[in-house]
Amino acid sequence: MHGQTEKPVQGGNGASAPDLGEAIASLSEDLKQLRSDFGDLKQDVGRASKAGLHDARARAKDALGATEEAGEAVLDTALSEFAEIKKQVEKAVRKNPGAAIATAVAIGFFLNGAARR
Repeated sequence: MHGQTEKPVQGGNGASAPDLGEAIASLSEDLKQLRSDFGDLKQDVGRASKAGLHDARARAKDALGATEEAGEAVLDTALSEFAEIKKQVEKAVRKNPGAAIATAVAIGFFLNGAARR
């Protein structure tokens, strides 16, 4: 047997044993690379999610601030109008107290009747 070259052992598909070993080693390297790529992808998705959450939180704060400002403006307008109505009622009561008392009695009578139903 000395001096003869060894023939590679062939598998059922015609691949020799060294070729099969190389294929397995190549697949192993490919799997390692896939694991690494999936790890990178996981980190990228995590960063993108955090960035998206940060952006959504910032937009919500902006919307809340705008809503708060609008609410304050409506409240200020309502308080101003209420103050104006109060002034007009006080002026009307001073001008004609009898009519004011009669109006208050009529409103009380109406509310009492509505409350009983």
